[in-house]
Amino acid sequence: MSSGSEVQFFAGIPFAKPPVGNLRFEKPEPVEPWNGTLEAVSFGKQCIQFSGMEEGEMLEISSEDCLTMNIARPSTPSDDPLGYPVVVFIYGGGFSTGSSNFYHTVDANERIATRGIILVTFNYRLGPFGFYTTNDERAPGNYGLWDQVQALKFVQEVIADFGGNPGQVTIFGASAGGGSTSWLTFSKAAKGLFKRAMPLCGTAQSFWARNVQGNTRSSERLEERLNCDQKENPKNCLKRKTVEEILKVDPGILILPDTINFLSWSPQPDGEVVPFEDFSEALKQVKKTDSLYGINSQEDLSFTLDSGFLKDLAKYFPVQVSNASEFSRSEMEAGMDFLSEMEVGMDFLLRENGAFGTKASEAIRRIVAFYETEADKYSHHAFLQAYAQFFSDIHFNVAFRRETRLKSAANHGKVFVYLHDYVAPKNKNEFIDGSGHCMEISYLFGNIFFTEELDDPGYRKSMNQVLDLFESFVKTGIPRTSQFELPKVTAENVPFLHISSESKLEADLFADREQFWDKIVTDFGFDWITNRRVNSSIKDEL
Repeated sequence: MSSGSEVQFFAGIPFAKPPVGNLRFEKPEPVEPWNGTLEAVSFGKQCIQFSGMEEGEMLEISSEDCLTMNIARPSTPSDDPLGYPVVVFIYGGGFSTGSSNFYHTVDANERIATRGIILVTFNYRLGPFGFYTTNDERAPGNYGLWDQVQALKFVQEVIADFGGNPGQVTIFGASAGGGSTSWLTFSKAAKGLFKRAMPLCGTAQSFWARNVQGNTRSSERLEERLNCDQKENPKNCLKRKTVEEILKVDPGILILPDTINFLSWSPQPDGEVVPFEDFSEALKQVKKTDSLYGINSQEDLSFTLDSGFLKDLAKYFPVQVSNASEFSRSEMEAGMDFLSEMEVGMDFLLRENGAFGTKASEAIRRIVAFYETEADKYSHHAFLQAYAQFFSDIHFNVAFRRETRLKSAANHGKVFVYLHDYVAPKNKNEFIDGSGHCMEISYLFGNIFFTEELDDPGYRKSMNQVLDLFESFVKTGIPRTSQFELPKVTAENVPFLHISSESKLEADLFADREQFWDKIVTDFGFDWITNRRVNSSIKDEL
């Protein structure tokens, strides 16, 4: 434990048995009680991951034995006899990279714990260790999500001993962590383990958060390359392989080039932690949860331009920075044309010859025309920015809007929304305007993705607004700032706080985007938001 004048910090607390040996590719088991005092003074190792780091270097800081938790609390007891409210953060990283250790910064501890809130972070398994599957009962996958459930169970067991209120737990996460947070609100396995949720820059309704095709492809490749594909139970064969052997055959690619289906690993429906039922039916089986959803104005900024995530150069997605200045309408159209014929589900691709089959030309013409009109809104690099908006809509925005309206329509607790749109001058992108993927997370955790501009008045103002929303929602369930109280989302309307240099309340976020893509589904029978063919209403389907 480390302590300052206002915050005490505990690190590396085991919350499950090490998932090694026969426990690899299995649900986590509760940690066995230990004798004596645990010296919670240093982080545990991060989970094995595939970040492009050299194998030896990565293994120095990573391990399969990684299921540990960190807790920061105010140094004085709460005036409330029930204890302090608790937030549990789930990190992102495309379900392939990430660590709780990155987020327990001095800034995070001070910005959160000094507001009278206990901050909990934890590790969960990643890549094949977290999401390998045989698509049946032998290896249903989702071990990383089960780790999250086990962490929440452990919080319920011990947080009172740290001065926290187990009845006032809020889960929140960003990117893949936002998708995970969203999934937990639909999951029977997590029922009763939290009171509120904040999915940020990621939702379960986005196809990348439930990519059965990608998981299957990655899992089959793993079996084949390790000579386990002909075994009766390939999972048992893979359990005998070393970490080094698995590292050598997993691609280590966070973003796959030239495909909308851009993640190698993710959760997928299993009937337990991720429901088979449609979203509306799933909500009937879990407790009501108040939710605060957050998203950025150009989420795909970091992905539309090659930011170093790729091993090989892409032709259409992401765009090479060297080509960004000259990106034209024809390149935007070519990219959309190419991607519509890509891996939108291997079985469907082989049978139907592409997402829209024989209607592909007309569908692409309509999509290009819509985003050509959107390009008129931009003052520079117009088609590149419209291309980024296209991917932001497909990967984040439309799913975000659908999910918030769905929960409101189902009367599944109160739902609130903010749009973050502030970028400090020194952090602005040369080619694409707007706030990129999960940029507001730095308001909570400090210098994680970029250098904070604390001397910039606009940055300080936006940071304080996000922190005020965060604190008020965690403590009361109603997000507010000194100027604004967020209105509730309804089944028809998504009002939101637009956080910018001059923040204001606005109505119906992304309504035109959702209407456009819903019409594409109706007319052409394929939904790029969920990456599947659709013959009926798309609103609730898994």
